[in-house]
Amino acid sequence: MSDRLGRIGENESSMHIRLLEEMRSTELTVGAVLPGELDLAERLQVARPQVREGLRVLEAFGVVDARKGARRTWLGVDGGAWGEQLGAMLGSGSVRALEEFLEIRQTLEVALLPQAVSCLSEADLARVHRVALDMVALAEQGEDFSTRDEEFHRGLFEGLGNSMLLGLMNAYWRIFHSCTDAYPADEDRPSLARQHLTIIQAITDGDIRRGIHELDAHYYGVKRRIQALRTEAQ
Repeated sequence: MSDRLGRIGENESSMHIRLLEEMRSTELTVGAVLPGELDLAERLQVARPQVREGLRVLEAFGVVDARKGARRTWLGVDGGAWGEQLGAMLGSGSVRALEEFLEIRQTLEVALLPQAVSCLSEADLARVHRVALDMVALAEQGEDFSTRDEEFHRGLFEGLGNSMLLGLMNAYWRIFHSCTDAYPADEDRPSLARQHLTIIQAITDGDIRRGIHELDAHYYGVKRRIQALRTEAQ
């Protein structure tokens, strides 16, 4: 009993993590009905209001579906959906959030590129190459190529099957668009677009070290753009 009382005072911010672990341990299939709040409270030895708050967090992240008049159901952890929710929660129009997501993207993509390249077929490489050419063409016409930019990076890494990475990309682009819609950047778009062509050309040539270097280097141009956005937003 004393152990249970101790848990009742537990910080609710961690309850969604415990609920997520409980759901995973029972190996629920997508669409399965979740146990009731009282049942979960007994299993985790916490108060029912804590369980309810934890479930609300999971609902916000698209892991649990709650419809009025019906039992909650398990939707599973989908990296893409998670990324969309995370981007919405962490700041529409927040340049600071955009900077933080960019740091994460740069670190992960540079580290994972060799593994990602090993998953790409010749057809995949050709498709990403075509996307890079489209980026250059749009940039030279003075048009926005951010949608193609997103497609380029997804094309490089989706072969890994890492939904969490793709979810983080989704979150980044959601915040990116909310920032740049408010503060369009003054930048050398053709130069930035051609950097992507350089990246895929190095990969196609089999020079993975150069590909890593070019991928890493192109992020510094993106950082300069975001720094400019911060100045404009102040």
